[in-house]
Amino acid sequence: MSKMNKCFSVLVLLLAITSISFAAKKVVLLEQFTGAWCGYCPDGSLIMDDIIKNNPGSVIGVKIHNGDAMAIPEENAIGSSLGLTGYPTGMVDRLLFSSGSSYLYFLNRNAWAQAVTSALQQPAMVDLKLDWYYDESSGMINATIKGKFDQAITDEIRFNVYVVEDNIPAVGQGYAQRNYYNTQPSSPLYQKGDPMKDYNHMKVVRTMMGSPWGEAGSIPTPVAAGNEVQYQFSVNKAANWDIENIHLIGLVQYATPQKKQIINAVEGVSFKPKTQITVTGNKLFAIPKGTTNTTSVSIKNTSTSPIEYEIKTANSVSSWNFSITPEEYSFVIQPGGTKTLEASYTPTSIGVGTAKVIIEEVDGNSFLSAITGYTSDAELAQIMLEPSGNDYGILNTITALIDYKDMISIPISDFVALNQNFNNLQIAYWCLGEDGVFSADQSAIISRLITNKTSLLFTGPLTYNSLHATMPTLESQFGLSYIAPEYSGQSTGIINLKGVDGDPIGDGFASTSQLTHYLPMKVRITNPAITFATINIASKADTILGTRTELSDGTRLAFFSFNVGGIQNATAKTNLMNNTLNWLLKIQVNKPKIVLSTSNLDFGEVATDSSAQKTFTVENTGTADLVISSATITNNADNSFAIIQAPSTTIAPGASSDVIIQFAPKDLKLYISPKVEIVSNDPNNSTLSLTLRGRGVEPSSISRDILSYFNVTPNVVSDNAEINFAISSPVPQNVKVYIMDLSGRKIVDIVDGIYS
Repeated sequence: MSKMNKCFSVLVLLLAITSISFAAKKVVLLEQFTGAWCGYCPDGSLIMDDIIKNNPGSVIGVKIHNGDAMAIPEENAIGSSLGLTGYPTGMVDRLLFSSGSSYLYFLNRNAWAQAVTSALQQPAMVDLKLDWYYDESSGMINATIKGKFDQAITDEIRFNVYVVEDNIPAVGQGYAQRNYYNTQPSSPLYQKGDPMKDYNHMKVVRTMMGSPWGEAGSIPTPVAAGNEVQYQFSVNKAANWDIENIHLIGLVQYATPQKKQIINAVEGVSFKPKTQITVTGNKLFAIPKGTTNTTSVSIKNTSTSPIEYEIKTANSVSSWNFSITPEEYSFVIQPGGTKTLEASYTPTSIGVGTAKVIIEEVDGNSFLSAITGYTSDAELAQIMLEPSGNDYGILNTITALIDYKDMISIPISDFVALNQNFNNLQIAYWCLGEDGVFSADQSAIISRLITNKTSLLFTGPLTYNSLHATMPTLESQFGLSYIAPEYSGQSTGIINLKGVDGDPIGDGFASTSQLTHYLPMKVRITNPAITFATINIASKADTILGTRTELSDGTRLAFFSFNVGGIQNATAKTNLMNNTLNWLLKIQVNKPKIVLSTSNLDFGEVATDSSAQKTFTVENTGTADLVISSATITNNADNSFAIIQAPSTTIAPGASSDVIIQFAPKDLKLYISPKVEIVSNDPNNSTLSLTLRGRGVEPSSISRDILSYFNVTPNVVSDNAEINFAISSPVPQNVKVYIMDLSGRKIVDIVDGIYS
């Protein structure tokens, strides 16, 4: 498949309208998953055509190919995420339908018609309009999608536009269509050939302008009833697309982890613009802050009548300087005339900015020229490989760390074009998200970064697998060898992660992590001299999901074969990223580490008239002072346990402090609930617990060598009784006399004192 450079430009206009007097028309999108190699798939195409014919104007059908010359990468991302079961199968508005005890996105072709009928009962919620044109001079397909909402939506939703082609001849390798019904007289496909003769592929999705999950940020969240939203897309036409057979499909879709439903769809309408826009200079640039990029935007009236234009501008970073020359925002261009605007964009701080020149024909169409810039002197960059652009909050976690607040995010397509401009990068973070994978052409970029001694971080469930498949030479250089998926979280969707003790990245880390689309992939270390495990499955110390590598020239790399954004303990996630980035930059961070000499104290049996003491040690094995905030005993209602000696408030690195606990049972029972809780400034273990255990038992009998006689007159149950005892010991003794019930529980103390 020819390689496409996608340039997505953005214009979002939001207009609040208080009165709502329209009802959107519901249109269902039926997505068939197919392939030229699939002999059953022509039958699916016939069923799709019948459904469209029986629901005129209410159903749009598209075909997403696999394993042939028309395959697109979005097919694999959707299939892997939503559970593709075979070919031909289809999704109806990406709704979940019940099937026995389970729910499915992908339906057998015989279930499509009923599913469409059900989907047509769903509310449309938004009225859509899609206009598009092809600019022969630039080779760009430009589309404007507009949505008018008749219901409020609080979940994240996105616009998307599919480029679809008809009449692709089924001739040659990757195009010839198999037909398993060629010899079945009862089939409409009987004697049509296998491969089929005189057959054209129809409704073929060539690309999804907004990725499989829609364009992030294309619709502001939330949307109120009555809002109108407009968004513009542009994409380069690939050389093997016939523009005469191209049409566009617009849609609005949910974009949350739980909801992928397509809300509504629309067929695009093509038009021939009266205005031709030509852009010269860099629409995509990376320059040092303080320098200026200039782009020329030429506006030509190709019609036979004068056109009045209005110019609007927008700038995503208000502190960056953006201006147009001449500063004329309303003018008329005569037929055949041209006007040129010079757009100057100056970054004034580390970051990413997008400036827009919006050219509007009064009472006509609007055109957008977007200019995106990066500061090339950035030292920290997140390179986004996830097709949806969703990094699951990882960048926010990183930029919340004061030392890493200036990390910028750049899509892989932009980084491929601009990577040689970034010569100050200290860390390049390749974020594969959930669905991102490497491509072979990125190998040279990674090698160049290593040559420049840029530290590299890679995260995502497909990291090790994709490295193995596309960059085996680099995999070997990094001392790694991909094994297979790790299935321990397959049934629950949760994996239990644990850092390697003593490792500069993994030490102290422990958390569950939520799986989204893929299982994590485990790896084998082939060169233990340079590569070390950092993260394992908690119950399988030999199952490696995270590694760090230091090459012979000192360049450092770290890998996590899971989505870091799925880590459920926020503190653990923050510490893991901080430790990783610090290690990559060879920053030695002094921090305390608390270690207890034991995890429990068992006092055994102790009489209720006595006590016992035990000692444990609090040690600081870290490199900074350990500060103890508190040491308390919990679940200690009758105060049978007490801290006789608390730990020192401050424990220096390498030092320790003893803690003395006393057990003086008040009852004849087993104590198992009390715990000592120590709160400290250890960033990985701010609260540690130590279990206390002991049994209260009856006092032992009194020795006759000490007590010469003891009696109660007349008896203990009388209203009045006299207790007589004599001490024969020459040494004063502590004497306690109390009454107990038949269960051995103390009722009342009578005597408690020193006697001789």
